[in-house]
Amino acid sequence: MAKPRLRNLRKRVRLRDKIAAGYLGVLIISIGGVLLGYLVGDYFEYKSIKTAEAISESLDHLNHLQVSLLRTHNYRYRYQLTSQSEDDSLLNNIDNLIQHQSELESTWLTLQKYTETTPVIYGVKNPTLIPIERFLIKNNTAFEAYCDELEKLAFDLTSRQPQVKNSEASTVSLRSAEPSVNISDIDNFSEELRTLIQQIRLQSNTAKASIESTDILRFQISIGFVLVSIGVALALIIKLSQAITAPLIALNRVARAVTSSQNFTLQAPLLSSDEVGDLAVSMNQLIVSVHDLLQRLEDKTQAITEQKTSLEQAIAALQNAQLQLIQQEKMSALGKLVAGVAHEINNPVNFIYGNIDHTKRYIEDLLSLLSVYQFCYPEPLPKVQNCLEDLDLEFLSNDLPKVMQSMRLGAERIKQIVVSLRTFSRMDEAEYKTVNLHDGLESTLVLLEHRLKANPPSPAIHITKTYEDLPPVACYAGQINQVFMNILTNAIDALEESQTTDAEILISTSVRAEQAIITISDNGPGITKAIQEKIFDPFFTTKAVGKGTGMGMAISYQIVVNKHHGQLLCDSSVEKGTTFTIQLPLKLLEGNQSTVEAKQFSVSTPC
Repeated sequence: MAKPRLRNLRKRVRLRDKIAAGYLGVLIISIGGVLLGYLVGDYFEYKSIKTAEAISESLDHLNHLQVSLLRTHNYRYRYQLTSQSEDDSLLNNIDNLIQHQSELESTWLTLQKYTETTPVIYGVKNPTLIPIERFLIKNNTAFEAYCDELEKLAFDLTSRQPQVKNSEASTVSLRSAEPSVNISDIDNFSEELRTLIQQIRLQSNTAKASIESTDILRFQISIGFVLVSIGVALALIIKLSQAITAPLIALNRVARAVTSSQNFTLQAPLLSSDEVGDLAVSMNQLIVSVHDLLQRLEDKTQAITEQKTSLEQAIAALQNAQLQLIQQEKMSALGKLVAGVAHEINNPVNFIYGNIDHTKRYIEDLLSLLSVYQFCYPEPLPKVQNCLEDLDLEFLSNDLPKVMQSMRLGAERIKQIVVSLRTFSRMDEAEYKTVNLHDGLESTLVLLEHRLKANPPSPAIHITKTYEDLPPVACYAGQINQVFMNILTNAIDALEESQTTDAEILISTSVRAEQAIITISDNGPGITKAIQEKIFDPFFTTKAVGKGTGMGMAISYQIVVNKHHGQLLCDSSVEKGTTFTIQLPLKLLEGNQSTVEAKQFSVSTPC
């Protein structure tokens, strides 16, 4: 909550007040840095003095313990070395031994209490306490055993004082008594105490040296804080400069961005409420005014552009519809013409085909009659003989049956073509019928038979058919035949252009998942991926001008996908051939049948 208030207050401050506040802040920071440096130096000096005093106190306790230990140890051995004539001295040694043993225990306890109660100095524990505590813990057992031994010895000597002067044997036995404490443990204890005192003495010297160097440290800290103060002052000056110049820079940046990118939605940020803020408000108002003018101009331009685009799309749609209508009417008329021609040819062909057998029989009868005449009249009249020689009756008799057989084959071929034309010309029928797709494929192949033969330099094209048992399929038969024609024509064109030696077209049919699958493959040059993406687009063709309209595959796609709700797929690889797959539902659903368009597509010029 305080930060937004401070930010709002800073924005309301005028420029001259910001500059004065900046200089005042620099002065305060500089003076405060110097004072803080001296205070920190005094803190470290005081801390060093207290640390040195604590180390010195620890050293005094350890020295006192060492002195007590040496005195006690000295009287302990002095007693053993005292002679019989020195009985008074022996009694004095016993008293001193008891006194120093008590003093040693008191010193040990004082040292333990010191390590437990010594206060922490400014958050830092006395550095000598840790090694002292380790020393006390390590040698506590040996010390207690040593004190027990001294106490026992003192007790024995005290209880025998009346017999000391009169009993030489008693004195000798006490002197020769072996201590129960291992002498090496006491020696180790003394050696470790001496080593610890040396270590703490080194720490004491270091602490004293640090006290002497506190003046240098105070000076260094003061210099450091002065440098930090200067850095903070510089940062404050930079921040103040940025606070003054940032609104101007932002205003300039927005002005350049508006003029360079023509983006009049930009607004200069209001970073302050001073003179620069007033300038930003005025500039924003100017940008908004220009933006409104440009927006009105852009709206009018957009409306004109939309009208132009709409007109272009309408013209393109009209052109497309016109071309499709022309193509549809042309193909419909061609289909009707083919149907009419097939019907008209069918009557005389049937008449010729039907009379061939009679004609053949009549000719055979005439030839039999001539044979009888020749048998009965082996010597004909000269005029008849001349006529026979001119006619070459023997050749005529042998060749005439062959001619009749050739006429019969030709008539059958004409009948087959007529049937194919009539089957193929069903494309103008508007009814949705159930047909055999194999009949449509065969009729299409009959019409294209002349293109399958060798026509140098193009080799012959071999047709391989793999038909499964297809049930009758409900479809527009004529339109499906048109799809077969377009795909097969494209395959023949591709094979002729590539002049493949073993040109082959494979046609296969199958039933899968309630769909009739018709696959037409060739081993031609194949189609690139880029062309495959556009192959079903209207007016797209790769053929030369005059050889294709680009509507064949587009119309085929509309017939299969839009009118029959099937799929027309193209799978091709360069130099590996092309495969078109037609998938037609065996039965068209009633809902789909009601939405089928009424347009009719007839034989299209291949794409």
